[in-house]
Amino acid sequence: MPEELSEFLTAVPKELPFVIGSGIMTVGARLILYGTRKNFKSQMCRHLLFCIAQGKPFFGYQVNQKRVLLIDLETPSKDELKMLLKAYIDGHVVQLPKGQFFVEHLFHVSLDTDYGLDWLIKRIKACEPEVVAIDPLYKGLSSVGKTQIERMIYNVDHVRQMFPGTCFIITHHTRKERTDPDGNVIDGGLDELLDSVLLSAWVDTAIKIRRLTEQGTEATLSFTALKSASRELLPIRLNFEPLTMGFSNGVHP
Repeated sequence: MPEELSEFLTAVPKELPFVIGSGIMTVGARLILYGTRKNFKSQMCRHLLFCIAQGKPFFGYQVNQKRVLLIDLETPSKDELKMLLKAYIDGHVVQLPKGQFFVEHLFHVSLDTDYGLDWLIKRIKACEPEVVAIDPLYKGLSSVGKTQIERMIYNVDHVRQMFPGTCFIITHHTRKERTDPDGNVIDGGLDELLDSVLLSAWVDTAIKIRRLTEQGTEATLSFTALKSASRELLPIRLNFEPLTMGFSNGVHP
């Protein structure tokens, strides 16, 4: 219901409560992690969730510990996902209290439909996550198109209204990279996103991950949209570690 302004402004916080500091993820935010295929998006998504579940810094940025849910639609099998998560846990000596990190593995769910909305609500009621990750977006839709993206946005926002403060992390693909006549990659920012107009207007934070060479392990992490940040955040150069399924401490190039 509408509130009178003086009532609405009672108990104004001194600063926005956050999950990740410097405006990367405020409570209730929507974050998209994007890049072309085979650019460590799923690995970075899991790394981000482990940082949040433990309350450990994300490449130097402060993190407040939250309960997380990973909805994995990408990994070929449940056993493979178990191995990937176990490798990360062992490689980083992760210790989590029971009920801090939840996982659901399946191959498809249509979050743009009434069934998908009901499915998501049931999962959130079951484990009460404060951060929900969907990896990847295209497998969470009945088909990829403007109408399906619009309906997914509507459904996720409906869930956010039902469960105030819940954050969403979504991984998404980009269009094929473009290069200039000298072969240098052209950075198109959020315009690289598939269905970029809808998604770029909706998300609060967008992070691009880009592998520096096709077969290499070095990558850059760039903050291409930060609605809640008070300053520009520099890109981070990092190295993927296949044995631990994680990333080395990032440095600013």
